[in-house]
Amino acid sequence: MIKRIFAGISYGVISYLLGVITTFLLVASKVEQLLAQTGANSGSLVARASRTPEVWQIIMWVFYSEHLVSIKVDSTSALGAVATSGLDQNTFALYGLRFWNPGLFLIPVVTITLIGFIFSYRTPDLDLKSVVGNGIVMSLGYALFGVIGAFFSTYAIIGFRAHPDYAGLPIMATIVLVLSLVGGGLVIPLTDSAN
Repeated sequence: MIKRIFAGISYGVISYLLGVITTFLLVASKVEQLLAQTGANSGSLVARASRTPEVWQIIMWVFYSEHLVSIKVDSTSALGAVATSGLDQNTFALYGLRFWNPGLFLIPVVTITLIGFIFSYRTPDLDLKSVVGNGIVMSLGYALFGVIGAFFSTYAIIGFRAHPDYAGLPIMATIVLVLSLVGGGLVIPLTDSAN
């Protein structure tokens, strides 16, 4: 039992990392181009702050957006409240990412379902109860890295910060649970037909 819990958490972490890497491979060059254009635009708040978010931070924001977690901009001081008062939260935080593609929503669908399938396929004596257990422990590993990633991808400067909305993380965990259950559920007919 303990071994299966750690295996499930590991599969959840693997699924999270696979999603981040896939997102990175698909959007990194476009994010770099966008940051270069933003830096050249001297009228933008970010350019005036003289420090833009790192490419990996924006990629993480895209990754969280794939899970329906919005990007939030908070003011951390009176100066930040004035500076961010006229900003549209998502437009600013995602820098108007013109490369956004609805197809990016498929990344978590495919990676989580695939890893959920593999985990359940490797589970001996698989039944519906095992699939549910697998989905729960897999979503725990994914959620653990989801929380860590949300905190590490925070961009803070001159009285404001942009980060994945922490209130949206339960949505992310629910998506992971459902997709891992779907992946695991796909294995049951295979094991039934093999018996």
